[in-house]
Amino acid sequence: MKTGDYALIAVAFISGLAAYLAQRSASKASTTGATVTSRLDAEKEAYERARAFDLQTIERQDAELRALRSEVTTLRVELARFTGGTYGSPGSGLGGTVQPGDH
Repeated sequence: MKTGDYALIAVAFISGLAAYLAQRSASKASTTGATVTSRLDAEKEAYERARAFDLQTIERQDAELRALRSEVTTLRVELARFTGGTYGSPGSGLGGTVQPGDH
């Protein structure tokens, strides 16, 4: 073997090792990328479920609040009718006077 043959073998060995390490690194990056994507998808789905739950809760509470406000208004009118006075507080938008015969 000539001296140049040893250099050629060394270059081939280094090239082969570099190719192996590059493939291994690419494979690891691909696996890591898939894991990150999977986690992001799971987190996005969890966020969307929580948001939908929150929106349903807000809508339910709004409906309950409207019903309670209506009931309070009715009760204030009835109280004013029984006491012959007015109902509502200043600035509430519920102020008024009940006349005899009002329901």
